Amino acid sequence: TTNANAISTSNVKGLTEMHRLEKISVITLAWTPDGKWIVDTGAKAITIIDPKTMKASGTINLGNLLPKSSVVTSDSQQVVTLFSNQIKFYSLEERKEIRSIPFLGGGANSIAISSDMKTIALGMLDNKVQLHSAADGSMIDQLSSNYGGWSVAFSPDGTQVAAGTSQGALMWETATGTWLPIATGQNSLIKSLAFSHDGKLLAGGGNGLIYLWDAIGGDEVAILKGTFSVVNCLMFSP
Repeated sequence: TTNANAISTSNVKGLTEMHRLEKISVITLAWTPDGKWIVDTGAKAITIIDPKTMKASGTINLGNLLPKSSVVTSDSQQVVTLFSNQIKFYSLEERKEIRSIPFLGGGANSIAISSDMKTIALGMLDNKVQLHSAADGSMIDQLSSNYGGWSVAFSPDGTQVAAGTSQGALMWETATGTWLPIATGQNSLIKSLAFSHDGKLLAGGGNGLIYLWDAIGGDEVAILKGTFSVVNCLMFSP
């Protein structure tokens, strides 16, 4: 909010297209934390894009597998991708699969990984969030809600995990599974979530709205209204 160059609802109409990558499928899109690459996970491949040239630097072939969601690890070295029955880890430098772990439960819609890369969170369509070991995929905890999970996110320090549902956002303590209240937005579809880099704010994208909550107490900080429709993805600037 202090960066004058950040994209906001007040200046978004001033954006000018600088480059376009044609014929590229986009399911999830993310910067690596070190800013070196833009990672696009699409229907047939993971494409690593050089942000300086806006050209593809390499691809990782996914074959016939259809990814549902993916996330870049905090060390900028791997992209973790969720498929219908497994989770795969890919090296961004080597452009290849490193390993995979089975996920036999089914119904996962979104994925996040903690900053220490030890815990994976899965947003489930059948009204829960699951926490799994990133080492072997074993379940650590199951956090219940009344609505299916569209999105899931860890706080930067990994102590909190949040889920976006068809009826607002939910948040828990990662270690204990203790529910943490969020004051507003319970009647809104929350399809995307992002914690600020200092862990103080949680943003949730809904239908024509972006909620900002105090990530510690759950109080509403602001509601941003723009000319956008459903907010499927959002991020904080560094």
